[in-house]
Amino acid sequence: MVKSGDYYKNLVILGRMIEHNYQLAQYSDEATKSIVKTLEKAQNEFLNKIESQGVAAVSGRERQVLSEINDLMFGIQNRLVGDIYEAASIAGLASVDEHERILSFDGKLDDTVGFNHVAIAPQQLKSMIVDTPVGGALLADWVTDSFERNFVDDVKAEITTGMLKGDDTRALVKRLRQSADLTKQEAITLTRTYVADINNRAAGAVYRANSDIVKKEKWSAALEVGVGSGRTCIRCAVLDGREFPLEEPHIRPLAHPSCRCFMTPVTVSWRELGLDMDELKVMARPYVESNGKPIGTGGKKRILKAGTFQGKNFEDFLKSRSEGYQLSLLGPNRYRMWKRGEIKWDDMVDNHGNLVLLKKGKDGGYVGLEGIPTRKPVKPVFAPKSQGHKNLKTALQDAENMIKSRKTEKAYVFDLQGNEVLSKSGGKSNVGFTRAELDKMKGCVLTHNHPSGSSFSRADVKFCILYELKEIRAVTTENIFRFSIDKATAESSGLSAWSLVENKYYEKEKEIISYFDDKISKGELTAESARRQYHHKIWHKVNEEIAWINYRREKLLY
Repeated sequence: MVKSGDYYKNLVILGRMIEHNYQLAQYSDEATKSIVKTLEKAQNEFLNKIESQGVAAVSGRERQVLSEINDLMFGIQNRLVGDIYEAASIAGLASVDEHERILSFDGKLDDTVGFNHVAIAPQQLKSMIVDTPVGGALLADWVTDSFERNFVDDVKAEITTGMLKGDDTRALVKRLRQSADLTKQEAITLTRTYVADINNRAAGAVYRANSDIVKKEKWSAALEVGVGSGRTCIRCAVLDGREFPLEEPHIRPLAHPSCRCFMTPVTVSWRELGLDMDELKVMARPYVESNGKPIGTGGKKRILKAGTFQGKNFEDFLKSRSEGYQLSLLGPNRYRMWKRGEIKWDDMVDNHGNLVLLKKGKDGGYVGLEGIPTRKPVKPVFAPKSQGHKNLKTALQDAENMIKSRKTEKAYVFDLQGNEVLSKSGGKSNVGFTRAELDKMKGCVLTHNHPSGSSFSRADVKFCILYELKEIRAVTTENIFRFSIDKATAESSGLSAWSLVENKYYEKEKEIISYFDDKISKGELTAESARRQYHHKIWHKVNEEIAWINYRREKLLY
């Protein structure tokens, strides 16, 4: 088959884009190592200060110590924001230059049709990184939220209870170092995400400046197969190859944290660009198979196989892979209907990047996609059976019974009919979610386990309010903790509602510190019991004073 000049032109652009993204990934690796090293140093200085001063053995200084912690944490967070900004700035300037070289075919278009070069001022670059939301939040907010979930709340609880029970300071610091490890992983994710995001913004700026030759941009996902689990997510896989008119508003990468997708320009023809077909290189699109582990800072990710593939989009690539990989990417229900021809590949994700929900039939089984006519099956295919329908109470009890004794956290999300929306495993004190997963949770019930035996952290309750969960639950081997808000009587919603709750939390936290001090000094409460009850006592007090929240602790009976 004879290939056209446009085929080779598009292949050259794609090949150059992939090469640039590979180099950018290498830069991200080096940047994250430097940032994690700086973060470790700052956290070690903080923890060494706690250890050297012996604050855990000093009673009566609780409020002063907590105030000092807030100041130190604020300094570390500001330093991390600055480091990520610096890494993204360097990547952004380099990306503008590279995208200009790619689109101009190394300057050839300057001599043929003319090319508009882009100049980004330092203030513009800062605005693109610091003042522009990524995934719905600013960089500073992402860093603050990460510290709150993984470090700050744990530090406060440990310092307070450790101080009150005269705990050995070194044991206390050892526990805090485990919380700090989670923050380092978050810093790695944030750095990679912001470097990739500024790269995509730089490409967009170059395309818009040359809208006379760039008519559309096309979503390009990484063709990566993870052994045992899918490395390229289903949203990005389905969006792969989809074209969007440049002048119309549309979704652009990043679709989620650590997303590796990018947009390639869809230009006028090679003849209109004045290119010589003989000068265009012939190259094919590469793919890799990995061991499915995160890269991290220790190089845990390992490439098992690499090759080249020529096809229209990710669906063509998926058809060339094993059934095991197809099933792990799509899930049993989408896999079954896709293989039988009941649903189309492009229909699984809409043009806003949202995963289209599955549609249920009269018998409770899945029969297609919401809002899209069901197609007749082309051929039967075996797929694992989906779970039968459960009511919400039964679904929650089954899930909580499975996870209550786990040593690491796992979360389940159910809709109000008891259908499982998603499940995800995490670390010792948190579970992370992608933007696509968060978008599914509104109006649902999330339950997860707390290996520590304690109640909700501030981050748990903030999560429930901001993502509009119907309820959040935490199960331990002894209790179930439940939190929800009554929207009909709530004084506000979203950030405003959380601000009211958070202020009351801080107010009651001071009272509980004094309460624990008194109880322990009288021998009425052990230090370990105080640590487990720390958050429960605070939320119980908050619940008494804010009428539109509902918090309770129930004895586990199953």
